[in-house]
Amino acid sequence: MKATADSIGGRRVANREAIEARLVDAMERLIDSGRGFAAVSVAALAREAGIARSTFYFYFRDRGMLLRRLLQRVADEIIEATGVWLALPEATDRRALDDAFLGALTVYDRHRAVMTAAIETATHDASVRAALDDMMARLIERVRHAIVRLRETGRAHPDADPELAEVLTWSSLYTTHEMLGQGGADRVAVLSGHLAHITWRAVFADGGNR
Repeated sequence: MKATADSIGGRRVANREAIEARLVDAMERLIDSGRGFAAVSVAALAREAGIARSTFYFYFRDRGMLLRRLLQRVADEIIEATGVWLALPEATDRRALDDAFLGALTVYDRHRAVMTAAIETATHDASVRAALDDMMARLIERVRHAIVRLRETGRAHPDADPELAEVLTWSSLYTTHEMLGQGGADRVAVLSGHLAHITWRAVFADGGNR
């Protein structure tokens, strides 16, 4: 029986997704092993992923494009980990906000080597800076939407302008980058609690009382 165009297209999509996943995992493993982003060559990525170098270029223009995909995956995990805070902000109480930040920092800690490499390399590599900016734009937009929903439902602090989303998101990233260190779960819990406290006070009208 001849394959249909849809079935062929479906196999191509599945194959692309599988190759992308292998390359993303390969980049994370290489960075986790102690290599800086600049030291992770396309040849090393292809070798680690078990594919030909030409296959890499079939799916990705360069390493920056692959890093953008990896940071998209980190952002997906962070958004999922924040639970009700970014999904249904008007129903968020202080405990849910604590859980959201704990989840987000747990994800960050899991990908700490990649995030450290991205933040440090972004200062002098335009492609890495673009990938980091794309990731942060997604997170900022979700936080901005949360603040708007809180304003619409009367639960926002009177000074919580939607632009506060950018301040909170970038400051949370760099605070985590500078202060998380190697402290493990205990450090994650302490730091996430501080960030949740700041957000609760800055964003919610009933900050500290609900």
